[in-house]
Amino acid sequence: MKIRFSFILILTLFFFSCKKRGCTDPVSSNYDENAEINDGTCEYAPATVQLNLHHLYNNIPFSFDSIYEDDFGNNIQFSRATFYMGNPIYKDSSDFILDSSNYY
Repeated sequence: MKIRFSFILILTLFFFSCKKRGCTDPVSSNYDENAEINDGTCEYAPATVQLNLHHLYNNIPFSFDSIYEDDFGNNIQFSRATFYMGNPIYKDSSDFILDSSNYY
């Protein structure tokens, strides 16, 4: 009985220890298609975000040091500005518009 139990134990350990370890996440940069057990070594490229802002003043493209006319006919020139980003539109690299409710 002891020999049979030892044999089953050795077979079980052998079966579970033979699985190849590596990165099993196909999104990672070092994905190993032969790995059967994730060993925690997955690496990911840093996320990149490109932000394109289109500034307008009275529906005219905005740029610093340009002269604009306000509602009272006064000429104004901006030398600094603070921007609030409202109602952003998110697009992926193929210009497909993404659902903005998923982003904060």
